Amino acid sequence: MRVLPVTLVALLACSSSPAPETEGDASVAPEPDADGMIGEPGTHMARIGPFTAAPGFEDTVCVSVDLGNETAGYIRGIRVHLGQGSHHLIVHRVDDGAPDPEPRSCGAFAHASGGTPLFIAQQLESSLAYPEGAGMAIEAHQTIGLEMHYINYFGEGDVDVEAMVEFDVVPASEVLEEVQFLFTGDLGLTIPPRETSTVSSFHSLPAGARVFALTSHTHQLGQLAAIERTTGESGEGPVLHESYNWSEPPLDVFDPPLVFGEGEGLKLTCEYLNPTDTTVHFGTGFDDEMCFLWAYYLDPR
Repeated sequence: MRVLPVTLVALLACSSSPAPETEGDASVAPEPDADGMIGEPGTHMARIGPFTAAPGFEDTVCVSVDLGNETAGYIRGIRVHLGQGSHHLIVHRVDDGAPDPEPRSCGAFAHASGGTPLFIAQQLESSLAYPEGAGMAIEAHQTIGLEMHYINYFGEGDVDVEAMVEFDVVPASEVLEEVQFLFTGDLGLTIPPRETSTVSSFHSLPAGARVFALTSHTHQLGQLAAIERTTGESGEGPVLHESYNWSEPPLDVFDPPLVFGEGEGLKLTCEYLNPTDTTVHFGTGFDDEMCFLWAYYLDPR
């Protein structure tokens, strides 16, 4: 049975941020190396947890911390290490707000209104290096928001849940192209009981957009999530991403990036099997469902 979605696009914080101020004569700035690095990168870390979760316990917890970088610069890459029980971790650049390192329960996407998404991790080990000449601008002592959704679904004893994020940061010696982030999906999701359901939606990209990474997100009823490159919801095109593992969908990286033409975008399709007697709707809890994608790209505008 095909369930027609009511698609509401949640495009969060994809506007370009102003480049950090630079000092000195730009004409003597060093050239990027083969990996796009300018000078020696510094590694900065942010951590959330550990939290002890009893069997069946679920929560979303947020912190915001000072990254510890002394000067303005650019993030060139991110690596995330998740502990057992973490469903996902959202990493934000907090554009408006002071650090608040005390862990607190928070709603989903708690940093979205005052920040820019940098990375969403769903695997125990995940990483992303930005293309040559691209980065995410940060101010000195940049505030970083970490939002962890976790649940102890193992059923035997407590688990300690935590995450660590490493940031490769380069100085603001040269202006880099700002990375953009598309986070979107179906907020009207409805999955009938005792049925297999399929939903799909189309999400356009600006002409000339260069997509260099993407992934999908469902909860436990998800059997398949696929992303195609098409010109509409009814169109067909090359499959860029397929995931049969709802808990650890792959992050697909494209080198060189995929250049999208006029009218092209991403078609997201999710297939579900609901074995229960209850209709399941969109929601942020473990027993709710989602059909989302996020894509990292460079915007020519």
